[in-house]
Amino acid sequence: MTKNPPKTANVVAAHAVWCKLKDLVLSPLNVRSEQVQNTELDASLDDLGLLQNLVGYVETDAKKKPTSKIAICAGGSRLLSLQRKMEAGVIDGDYEVPVKIIAVENAVKASLAENKARKDMHPADELKAFLALSTMGYTSKDIAAMFGYAPILITQRLRLATVSPLLMDLFRKGEASLQQLTALCVVDDHARQEAAWNSAPYRSVENLRALVTQGETPERSPLGQYVGKDAYIAAGGEFNIDLFAEDGGGFMVNTPLVHQLALEKLTAEANQIKEKEGLAWVEVSVVRPHAEMIALRDAPTFIRDFSAEELAKHTDLVNRCDAAQLRYEDAEPGSEEEEEAGAEVDRLTAEIEEMEEQRVSIADEHLPRAGVFVWFSNGHVCRSHLKMRPLPKADGTEGDVSEEGDDEAGEGAGIAQSLQEPQKKERSAHSDAHTRRMSAHRNAALQKLVADNHKVALAAMLAAILPGVLSDRDRSQKDSTINIRPPYLKGSAQDIEANMAWQSVQEQISKAAQLVKAKEGEESSMFSRLLELPEAMLVELVALCVALSIDVLHGNEQTGVRSAELAKAVNLDMADWWKATPDSYLSHVSSKRLLAVVTEAVSAEAANSMLGMKKAQMVEAAALKLSDTRWIPEMMRT
Repeated sequence: MTKNPPKTANVVAAHAVWCKLKDLVLSPLNVRSEQVQNTELDASLDDLGLLQNLVGYVETDAKKKPTSKIAICAGGSRLLSLQRKMEAGVIDGDYEVPVKIIAVENAVKASLAENKARKDMHPADELKAFLALSTMGYTSKDIAAMFGYAPILITQRLRLATVSPLLMDLFRKGEASLQQLTALCVVDDHARQEAAWNSAPYRSVENLRALVTQGETPERSPLGQYVGKDAYIAAGGEFNIDLFAEDGGGFMVNTPLVHQLALEKLTAEANQIKEKEGLAWVEVSVVRPHAEMIALRDAPTFIRDFSAEELAKHTDLVNRCDAAQLRYEDAEPGSEEEEEAGAEVDRLTAEIEEMEEQRVSIADEHLPRAGVFVWFSNGHVCRSHLKMRPLPKADGTEGDVSEEGDDEAGEGAGIAQSLQEPQKKERSAHSDAHTRRMSAHRNAALQKLVADNHKVALAAMLAAILPGVLSDRDRSQKDSTINIRPPYLKGSAQDIEANMAWQSVQEQISKAAQLVKAKEGEESSMFSRLLELPEAMLVELVALCVALSIDVLHGNEQTGVRSAELAKAVNLDMADWWKATPDSYLSHVSSKRLLAVVTEAVSAEAANSMLGMKKAQMVEAAALKLSDTRWIPEMMRT
């Protein structure tokens, strides 16, 4: 006999009996105070029955007399699962359950031992078990039913179970996480999995997934969505399903096929452009063809006037866009109304821009050589400006594109242009159409001041010429031809004719036209007529031409002399040329913006006096309060 028997000896010596389910109750001495439904346990009982006995003691009443019940202190979850099946009618109260009977004084220790001393198996062991069941012929659905899992979870676990043995060993050692394995198991090639793991400088889930799928096209990528999974598979492409992606999807393994299908789709869209615009050629590529585009000059273009019907449509779009912008400004931040108004502004702005693009035209004599490049970028089909192919030489080779009347710069090109890039940014207090209107007035003022400042005009002209003349390395600027084509300000601001600067420049144009006009019956060239003019007059004409080339309209994507530098050189103060009136500004912004403007230009007290007014009244009040100020929007201050 052991001299010092362990305190649990009486538990070990306990005996097991079969008890009816209806006689079992949950003991208050069970240390797990919160009993929750265990779907895995429920499924296991359905599949295999009760594999482990319960532990309990004979329940007594307040007088320490035994009742007819057995109080279960260990195995409470199994008891509750059986009781739920009894309530559901799956089993009855006479269902016999094996229970190990212990003394009541050991109930807490037994309950604690079952819940605390147990060690969960490693997740890798669970993966190994699932794989073994799959090998025995059980499907994901079968295994899911056994343990109360969703079938997709079992499918994912089975994929994880087939990961490279080297990586599984790292997982067991805690040197690789389950999330890292899911990234690598997008493919089932062990060599690729290990190569990705070994080559990753930083083993984030994103980096590992990118490395292991290198050379494949994600279905959710812009190019993958453009081609489409169905079209890719129909063309015989191999598709690798990503079982672990939250939003589904996968990878198109055959990227060359993806590019081929994209080219076919792009070609169809490019041919529509070619037919619609009467172009001689189109060239298509999946990526932007930088070198090919630089090798060809932009075609000489002009901006035609809107037809009466087009002008009415354009005006309606601008008015609706302004109204949507006002609704956006007045809406509560983050509200559904703000989201809807913002979406409408974006849609209408896109329509306005499309109408503006459709006004860019090319002379009929250039059409036989004109064309465009079409490519795919970030979810959109993109196109270049109109380009000119070289004239063929007598020997059949291609000659230089230059000939009399051809210019390198395209639509809207000029000496001074805005440097703003078309980036995604926070929505402004002004719609794009309104911003472009105001920039047209600023453009007109700059043209007037540069035309009157010969030194600045000559400096701007040389800034455009010298980079191409002095350097033979920059192919994009090797030609010194200046393209003088005034931006079409009236297209951006229908009220430009009321602008004093615009009126002054128009008078200078009329005078210049008279100076160089050929006399009746005279057949002299423009050059010979210019030679007859005094040098000072020639300088005036140069300054006028330079001024007319200035294009700082909002949204211009070209580069040139920075507009802020030019404005500073001629001391531009837009308060001399523009005033915030109901028509020019106040009616086109929100009530919040009106209050902010009056606060800035006058005072907070002046703005507070406008609170509670209707929009029309607020516009009139703001116009009155601003009448003696020289306030201009921030975009006009540089």
